[in-house]
Amino acid sequence: MAAVRAAGLAEGFHLVGHSLGAVVATAVAARHPGQVRSLLLHAGWVSTGPREALMFDLWSRLLRIDPELLARLLVLEAMSPAMLAQANGSQLEEMVAGFTSMLDTRILGQLGLDARIDLAPELHAIRAATLVLASADDRIIPPPHQRALAEAIPGAQFREVPGGHGLPFEDPAGFFHIVTEWITGQQARTQATA
Repeated sequence: MAAVRAAGLAEGFHLVGHSLGAVVATAVAARHPGQVRSLLLHAGWVSTGPREALMFDLWSRLLRIDPELLARLLVLEAMSPAMLAQANGSQLEEMVAGFTSMLDTRILGQLGLDARIDLAPELHAIRAATLVLASADDRIIPPPHQRALAEAIPGAQFREVPGGHGLPFEDPAGFFHIVTEWITGQQARTQATA
């Protein structure tokens, strides 16, 4: 919240989060319900189950052994089958190189946090208008997890679109359109009731 105050947004703000960022945005909205005007959550989840804990543990082990191996797995898991089918070998290797460049041992802290998520006790406190956006081919946080998040947040909407967990990278223009359409709609509603 210090960053919010420094940005002069103490009167209220809209939050958008992807993956762990969606989890963080959800927690902020639950803990500061009077300040978050709206939420758009992509690839978020309520709590880490055994499957996800196993996945995050595997990622941690691969990161320690060989970050490029983890990058190859992430490309295969994060991108939709449709995107992977359209990519040629050099494009796939470029994606692997991009993922590899972002991976170092600092990520271990994030993976440790991923493995401990449990927002269930807090979700009832969210008052912000919420859209939970799921990608149909998300193999990291599958749509049923995201639907459960929407069902646990009072009044939340759920929308499923084509793509994988990496939707913001697969289709940045489409993702940006959904975000701006949501926020513009929420701002219009706020102005109409003011």
